[in-house]
Amino acid sequence: MSVPDAKRHEDLEAENDRLKKLLAERPFENDPIKQALRKKW
Repeated sequence: MSVPDAKRHEDLEAENDRLKKLLAERPFENDPIKQALRKKW
């Protein structure tokens, strides 16, 4: 892996972590996914 590739990989991991945090903080009010997860199959 070249240095530019390693830097890009590091940047993508940081962006992925940032997006995961945003998703975790997002309120799921009246969200269909939340309702589907509560449903018993």
